[in-house]
Amino acid sequence: MSESLDFSAVELITVPVTYKGKEYMLEEASCDAARAYRNAVSQCRVYNSEGDVVGMKNLADCEPVLVSKCLFTKEDHLNVPQELILTWPSRVQKPIFDKAMEISQMVGARTPELELLQQALEQEGAPITAQALQEFVDGLEDNKYRALEGELTSIEEATKNS
Repeated sequence: MSESLDFSAVELITVPVTYKGKEYMLEEASCDAARAYRNAVSQCRVYNSEGDVVGMKNLADCEPVLVSKCLFTKEDHLNVPQELILTWPSRVQKPIFDKAMEISQMVGARTPELELLQQALEQEGAPITAQALQEFVDGLEDNKYRALEGELTSIEEATKNS
């Protein structure tokens, strides 16, 4: 059976952004933007001597990478430099990052954190309790909870079957 993918009607998703009177356009991530963000996340992984991922470092450095690749000046459609984004308050940059993830359908993607959580839960005598996991989930913002909800369910099912 042959399958066809037709993207002829797909239009770029954009969201207007205004900060300090300047107008910007947030665009869904291009392949290049998604690649740059995922590579930045990958570089945050900490490995042990056996080559296993055992932690993450400097993960917050990744958000400005995606924002810079997806946010453009409205006037001349130039990328907003990462150096400028780093000067913005977190309460400005973080919602832009969250929206970029959402419109780019990158929310809910397998993250290194989820991989580590799955590995921890699959180990005999897992170092995490159901209560600790529940406290973590309860502390998430709504959009992050929805993104993780499906992943947590699949991890729970996988641990029951192992």
